[in-house]
Amino acid sequence: FRTGSAELEIAAAPVLMQVRDAMLADPGLRLRLVGHTDSQGTAAVNVPLSQRRAQSVQAWLTQNGVDGGRLMAEG
Repeated sequence: FRTGSAELEIAAAPVLMQVRDAMLADPGLRLRLVGHTDSQGTAAVNVPLSQRRAQSVQAWLTQNGVDGGRLMAEG
């Protein structure tokens, strides 16, 4: 992610595809996706940003075949 952004970068695609493939290969697998930020900005900005980042990954995975019920996103 770029600083201040929750938009996935194209460079994340290979890792996201590996996670998706692992999830599809093991129907019992569940993941908690935890978003993080850098140290720039205040907690008032970074806490919601970390949540949006985790949700971006969750959305990508669900749009690419993973059952959203197997994923939990938190910042």
